Amino acid sequence: MIDPSILSRLDTVLTRAVQFGQASRNVWINGCHQAQTITRMDMSSAVLMFPVVGLKHVTSGQQTYIAKPGELLILPKGARCDVINMPELGKQRFLGASLISDWVAHDQNYPANSLQVRHRLVEILLILVQLGMAGNLLHARAYTVTDRVTQQFATDLGRDWAIKDVAATLAMSERTLRRRLQAENAGFRALLEDTRLNRGVELVIASDMPIGQIAFECGYQSQSRFAQRFRLRFSMSPTELRATQDRPEAVIVSLDHHRSQH
Repeated sequence: MIDPSILSRLDTVLTRAVQFGQASRNVWINGCHQAQTITRMDMSSAVLMFPVVGLKHVTSGQQTYIAKPGELLILPKGARCDVINMPELGKQRFLGASLISDWVAHDQNYPANSLQVRHRLVEILLILVQLGMAGNLLHARAYTVTDRVTQQFATDLGRDWAIKDVAATLAMSERTLRRRLQAENAGFRALLEDTRLNRGVELVIASDMPIGQIAFECGYQSQSRFAQRFRLRFSMSPTELRATQDRPEAVIVSLDHHRSQH
């Protein structure tokens, strides 16, 4: 299990950084005291995973990757994965864990501007290229109609979306939009539910928001309906997923805490 003192330090600096707009809301710490198996998770953006303790098994297509403490696992935008989080086994622990919290604290105290961040990301990419690990990170992914529709949904997940409204926003007819989505193997209603559930699993893992509130924010009128669809998609219910997590006081980063400040 993750050292509570390290997580507490990370929680403090990340929460402050989020409140002041210095960190992405997609940064979080997840700890578990028993195995978590989450199926069909969609990566809405490129994701970097960094296990501190335990193991992370990620299966995408026919390939399974195992990340150990201290190793990086990078998933490209658009990947759909099955993820198994395994708690600490024996003495397996990444000894540099405290350095991570020190790095986050430094970044919070001396935030970089967007140009510096871009150059740092390029530097990381060049290092990965030299190590032969860049893979498809070097290939730009086309901006699809599915992406554009998903972005529309994300602006208001609670809205009763109609295809005519999205088509008008994208300056195309309903027929054209349906045809373009079909060409990308996507359906309007299925895509809406995917967007809602992907946001739901993020909030269950990364915040302390009540499940009922998460259901409402994601566009479900009842918690039971949300739980039913959540389990069907991810193979765990929201309460089951929460129950597997380590949540000592002030450990899990409350990504939506800054909302209450406004």
